[in-house]
Amino acid sequence: MPLQYLLNRVDFYGLPFKVSTGCFIPRPETELLVAAALNFIKEIPPPQKILEIGTGCGAISLVLAHHVPTCMVQATEISPAALKVAGDNRKRLHLKERVRFYRRDLFPPGHKNFDLIVSNPPYIPSREIATLPAPVRKEPVIALNGGKDGLGVIKRILNSAAAFLKPGGVVLLEIGNNQSESLRKLCFPGLRLFCFRKDLAGIERIAIYRRVLKG
Repeated sequence: MPLQYLLNRVDFYGLPFKVSTGCFIPRPETELLVAAALNFIKEIPPPQKILEIGTGCGAISLVLAHHVPTCMVQATEISPAALKVAGDNRKRLHLKERVRFYRRDLFPPGHKNFDLIVSNPPYIPSREIATLPAPVRKEPVIALNGGKDGLGVIKRILNSAAAFLKPGGVVLLEIGNNQSESLRKLCFPGLRLFCFRKDLAGIERIAIYRRVLKG
C-alpha cells in the first residue's frame, strides 16, 4: 500500500493535499508541469482562464489557483472517488470561488476560450501496467493506463484542444519516456508543437503546444 494512502496526505508544490484509495497520487516530477504552467500564466493578462484535464485530487488546479489569485480554473475528472477528494482539498485551501470541478471524461460541457490547458494524463502503455511496482499498482488503473502506445489519452486531448483554446492559447502535457519522438511525427488540428522540456533526469517530460493564430 502506498505510504501516501496510509497517511492520507501528500505534499505537492509546497501545499498539503489529502489523498486516498481510488485517487492518483501526485508525483514530484509533475511539479515541473506546474512550474511551466505558472510561467505561461504570468504572461497572460488577468483574469486567466485555465482548464485542467484529469485533476485527480485537484493538486495541479489548486496549486495554480493558490499561486495566481487572478486566475479562474475549471477541471475535469472521470472518477467520482477522486472528485470527492478534490472537493475536500478545495475546501481546505479555501479556493471554492475560483476552482470548479466537473465529472467529465476530458473537456467540460459548453466551456471554451481557455488561455491554458494543462494535464498529467495516463501515459503508461497497457503492456507495462503489470510490471509496475506493487505500490503503484494500488493506484487507479484508469489514471495510469494510456493504451497500447501510452498515447491514447494524449492524442484525444490534442485532437480536440484547439476548439477549447483562445488563439495563441497553450496546451501543457506531461508525457512518458521516449514519447516525445512519437509526438514529433504527429500533427493535431489547430495546434503547433512549441517545444519539449526535460526533467532532472534529462527525459523530455513536458510537451508544449500552441493554438495557431487565425490568419
